[in-house]
Amino acid sequence: MGIQQLTTRQGDRIAVVAGLRTPFARQSTEFKDVPALDLGKMVVSEMLARTDIDPKLIDQVVFGQVVQMPAAPNIAREIVLGTGMDVNTDATVLPEPVRPAFKLRLTSLSLSWRVV
Repeated sequence: MGIQQLTTRQGDRIAVVAGLRTPFARQSTEFKDVPALDLGKMVVSEMLARTDIDPKLIDQVVFGQVVQMPAAPNIAREIVLGTGMDVNTDATVLPEPVRPAFKLRLTSLSLSWRVV
C-alpha cells in the first residue's frame, strides 16, 4: 500500500504513530471487576511503553467506549490525567460504539483531528 502523507485542512501533518486496544471479552465476564478507566489507562500506558514516546508529546487522545461510565463521562480526559500526559492534551470521546476497531482512527483522520 505504501506510505500515505496525511494532513489537516490547514496543511498540518498528521502522524498516526501507534494504536492499541483493550482485550475483548463478553460483558460481565473476565473483566467485570475492572473499571473501563483502569483498562484504558493500562492500554495507553502499554502503547506509550512499546513506542517509547514521551507522554508529554501527545497532542490528542481519542477514546471510544461502548457503555459510558457515569463516574467518568470524559474517559479520555481521565486517561490523559492518569498516564502522565500533559494536562493540556486534547481528550476526545467518541460516544458511539466503535466497530470495527479501526473506525476510531479513521474518524479522527477524516475530521482532521490531531492524533500525535
